[in-house]
Amino acid sequence: MPLLIAALGEILAFVFRQIVVKFILFTVMYLLLTQLAPLVTSYLPNGANVSSLFNSLPSAVLWFLNISAFDVTFPMIIVAYFTRFFIRRIPFIG
Repeated sequence: MPLLIAALGEILAFVFRQIVVKFILFTVMYLLLTQLAPLVTSYLPNGANVSSLFNSLPSAVLWFLNISAFDVTFPMIIVAYFTRFFIRRIPFIG
C-alpha cells in the first residue's frame, strides 16, 4: 500500500510539474499571439504600391518570376523562415 501511495504521489507531481505548467504557458502564448497579431498587422503598410513595383521590372525578370511560380513560392519561403526562427526561440518546447 505505501508503494501505491508513493507511485500516486509521483504521478501527481509529474502532472503538476510538467503538464499543468506547459498548459498554462501555451495558453498564455496563444492569448498573447491572438491579441498581438492584429495590433502588429495594423502597423504594416498596405500593398497598394506593390503593383507599381512589378510594373517597373523588365520583361525578362517577369518571365523568370512567372516560370518559377514566384507568387506561390515566395510566401512559402518567408513562412518557413519565420517558423524556423520562432521555433528556435522557444526554449521550453522539448
